[in-house]
Amino acid sequence: MKTKSVLILTYYWPPAGGPGVQRWLKFVKCLEEFGWKAHILTVRDGTYSALDKELEKEVPENIPVHKTNSRDPFRFYNMLKGKKDGSVSVALININKKKSFVDRMAMYIRSNFFIPDARKGWVPYAYKEALRIIAADNIDLIVTTGPPHSTHLTGLKIKKKTGIKWLADLRDPWTTVYYNDMLPRTESTRRKDKKLEDEVLALADAVSVVSPGMQKEFSGRNDNVQVVMNGFDMSDMEAADANIEHDAKFRLTYTGNFKPNQHVPEIWDGICELINEDEGFGKDFRLQFVGNVDASAPDYFIGKGLSENLELLSYVPHAEATRLMTDSVLLLFVIPQSRNNKLIITGKLFEYLASGTPVLSVGPVDGDAAGILADTAREKMFDYKDKQAFKQKLMQLYLSWKSNGRRLDKLDTGMLDKYSRRSSAREISEIMNKITL
Repeated sequence: MKTKSVLILTYYWPPAGGPGVQRWLKFVKCLEEFGWKAHILTVRDGTYSALDKELEKEVPENIPVHKTNSRDPFRFYNMLKGKKDGSVSVALININKKKSFVDRMAMYIRSNFFIPDARKGWVPYAYKEALRIIAADNIDLIVTTGPPHSTHLTGLKIKKKTGIKWLADLRDPWTTVYYNDMLPRTESTRRKDKKLEDEVLALADAVSVVSPGMQKEFSGRNDNVQVVMNGFDMSDMEAADANIEHDAKFRLTYTGNFKPNQHVPEIWDGICELINEDEGFGKDFRLQFVGNVDASAPDYFIGKGLSENLELLSYVPHAEATRLMTDSVLLLFVIPQSRNNKLIITGKLFEYLASGTPVLSVGPVDGDAAGILADTAREKMFDYKDKQAFKQKLMQLYLSWKSNGRRLDKLDTGMLDKYSRRSSAREISEIMNKITL
């Protein structure tokens, strides 16, 4: 079979950290096996919420990576804030805190002057370089992946100019993404954004999404919308050493960005009640957040006088995050409370499952993520307000941990192969093959 060439346009690429970089970084490691030679086009010195230079070691040496400049308004915003690095805050963390005039103006400008998002300054640079690569390297297909969804505007321009086959990969919803409801967007901005979304969906030869719910949302505007889930890379999941000393604390760990709409007071109440009702639980229990965390959750426990039961770790590299997943007693998974949250399936869920560590999940009980929990024989999803059921399960697991030498047995991961990154890479290569026949 003749090897075909694909140009992947992605804003997030190592040394960028965070969840946005993982999907295509993992896919490109497998694409050659399925008959595709990958070329990467990304931004030089982008503005990211986190850096993870360790991820650069995962980029296959035989994959060309092209980088361009970008006009990025975040740089001007950082200058106003007195920041010298290229970092930006994680989506809306601490949005509910009192803002300065500069913060409020920056948020309004970001929300209404940069449509669909503030990374659109990369579009003219990416467009010019993509045309050069397509001609020089006989590219058969382009892939644009978002967020940022402005990346798809580059694909749209390339499609109109060349007619090349185009796969638009949406890792999150576009106009209906939860944080748009929290931004000071005008009605005019919403209409313009929707028009861009409709045009991209209409002209793409295929659209890949990460959940069945997203497939339903977009299917009326494109006849070829396919679900390709994020999955997990088992090589990331370092096996827990059976000989190490087991954790002396009953630790419930959340890894990753914890946003304001993941604050679950009823669930926190259940935990606080257990701490106060059971002396042993109170001494043993720790709620650990690893990553960028909105202040709402830690402030809740501090306000209850339970700061000693709280552990806050700043952002850690992906390899360290997956090690913490494997080594933790329990993991916490919370779906954001937002419109259309039934369709949310994060990449973290698959890594949680692959760790073999028991997971307590909070979110819509009839959503796509709940379906995956059921399919993999994990604990059911708890509703945001189901304090009693969550509290009962947490105490049950605590008693099991205590009676089992202060440990919980790892869960079976043998049925997870269909959720691996390699399996997802095969699925996306099949989509690419069909539209380039």
